[in-house]
Amino acid sequence: MLSRDLANLGELVRSGGRFRGQRVISAAWIEQSLRARVMIAAVDRYADGYGYYWYSKTLHIGGRDVPVFFASGHGGNKIYVVPSLDLVIAVTLSAYGQGYGQRRSEDILKALRTAATARGGG
Repeated sequence: MLSRDLANLGELVRSGGRFRGQRVISAAWIEQSLRARVMIAAVDRYADGYGYYWYSKTLHIGGRDVPVFFASGHGGNKIYVVPSLDLVIAVTLSAYGQGYGQRRSEDILKALRTAATARGGG
């Protein structure tokens, strides 16, 4: 998949199951898949909970709590969905077998959020 494909999937989730103005998946299914079924913060520093293939985490950025949902792939590949900011970020890395992929992806998310805050975008 290309980065744009990942971003499109994230946009489908961000918009509650609509893509390019058309309902593709029910909003109820999107809500169900994002709901944390297992709390994992005690064993995973990058996520608070896990739903149906989606992780959740509340990040503390710019002095406020920002709920984030993300799909996570090998090597640091991520689809971040930040509903409160109408934001989707697709990150493609090639840190396969390396320990830094997760950290780099989260650092990219935080840097983009900080830049948006500095510009007055949220």
